Amino acid sequence: MAVFRYVLATVLHSQRYVAPAVFFVAILAILTASDSGPLLQTYSASAAAMLASAVWLTVAIVGVEEPVGRSVLVVAVGR
Repeated sequence: MAVFRYVLATVLHSQRYVAPAVFFVAILAILTASDSGPLLQTYSASAAAMLASAVWLTVAIVGVEEPVGRSVLVVAVGR
């Protein structure tokens, strides 16, 4: 639990989550601005935007710690 809080604090402090969140909100705002067109295409485009932002967020969270710091954290946790 302490490792989770440490990683969460590091991610929140680095603010690397802001860009994927803004990207996702902007794409949703663009896609849902007008009500013309079929919903299936809007849903599929929203799902693609969600996938892209989720992958971006995952890469940002995994890469927030430097390799040396990650090694120290792994040794401190004991795994």
